[in-house]
Amino acid sequence: MESLKTRDVEVARPRAAFRNAEVETLFQQAKLSLKTQEGTVLVLPPTTDEQDFIREAVRAHVLAEDEAVRLAKPDENTLDVYEGLRADQYEDAGAGLRSGRVA
Repeated sequence: MESLKTRDVEVARPRAAFRNAEVETLFQQAKLSLKTQEGTVLVLPPTTDEQDFIREAVRAHVLAEDEAVRLAKPDENTLDVYEGLRADQYEDAGAGLRSGRVA
C-alpha cells in the first residue's frame, strides 16, 4: 500500500487510477519477461576437464572419419565427387577474391 498524498477523494481517484495503470503495466512486463525465460536454460562454461574431454572426442571422431575415408575402396563416382568438390571450392575462392572478402 502506498500513499496518494491527499485526503481529497476527488484528487485521490485519478491518482489511484494512474498508479493502478502503472502497476498493471509493470505486472504485465514481468509476466512477459517470465514467459520469455521459460525455455531458457543457464549453461556454465565447460570446466578444463570437460574441455579436454570434448577436444579428445572431436579428435577421435575426426581420426575415425579420416581412417574410414582412407580405407574405403573408390568406386566409379569417387573421382566425379572429388572433382565436383574441388570445382566448388575453386569457385568459392574465386568469388571471395572478386568480392574482396578474401585477400
